[in-house]
Parts: sequence; structure tokens; C-alpha cells
Amino acid sequence: AEVGMQRGSFVVFLCFLLCVAGQSFPENCTYTDPGTGEFYDLRGLSIPVNASLGSFYFYDTIDDGSETDYYVNICAPVNPVAGCSGNTTVCQVTNQNSSISCGLLTDGAFNPYPVTGEQGVQVVYGKGDYCYNYGYKRSTVINIQCHIGEETL
Repeated sequence: AEVGMQRGSFVVFLCFLLCVAGQSFPENCTYTDPGTGEFYDLRGLSIPVNASLGSFYFYDTIDDGSETDYYVNICAPVNPVAGCSGNTTVCQVTNQNSSISCGLLTDGAFNPYPVTGEQGVQVVYGKGDYCYNYGYKRSTVINIQCHIGEETL
């Protein structure tokens, strides 16, 4: 079973081509924002490989009505789905059932949250599958925003 979320959820999910530089990805899934000193522990968002919960699941419906599914895990590889395995942490499955890696755990980085005055963390995964249309490897940016007054994720 997957945890389902639709576009516009608390996690802003974007899968696009991007070259980024950020703080290297720690194995313990924690991050301290160098500008604010805020500490973020994202271990609670990581689903263990082969867990019965599976992976986080998102979908996007495009103009022609077709749906693209995304399987995501934070700080861990996705549980094996439709061809994505290994260190893939974001897997895109098209309506033709082809699987595309949109980022690898081994190329993950943390960045400060991109909206000034808001609290949160940006997680970036790079070195996904090559996109021939644009000539780059796919990357994923996940923005996780914190709400004032909430102490845990």
C-alpha cells in the first residue's frame, strides 16, 4: 500500500531537469540550515526498503488526461516498483508502464527552503535517467515546509 498525495499537498513535488549544488546528503537524514541554524530531522519520512507501507505515491494528470505516477522515498531508495530499483529514490511510471529514475539517493543534497521567511528544507536528488529530449539527467526537488508551532514532522 502506498501513501497517496495529489498535487498541491504539503510536499511540493517537482521532477525536472536541474543542475544543483547543496549540502551533501548525510546518512542520518538530518540537516541544519546554515542561515538560520534550524535543525531538521527527516528520518520519520523515510520508509524502510521492503516495508509493507511501500513508498510515498503522487500522481500528475496532464492536459490529455493521461496520468503519470511517482513513487518517492525520503532518505532511502523507493521500494522496488515497475523497474525502478537500486538507489532510485524518486521513480516516475508513465501511463505506458515505463519506469524512469528521477533521482538517486547517492546524489542527494539538502538546501535551505527556497521561500524567504518560511521554514523548511529542500531535498534534491540528481543523476536520474537521461532525458534525451533535453540532454540532461533528471533531478527531483522536494520542498518540505514546516508550519510555525509544529515541533515534529
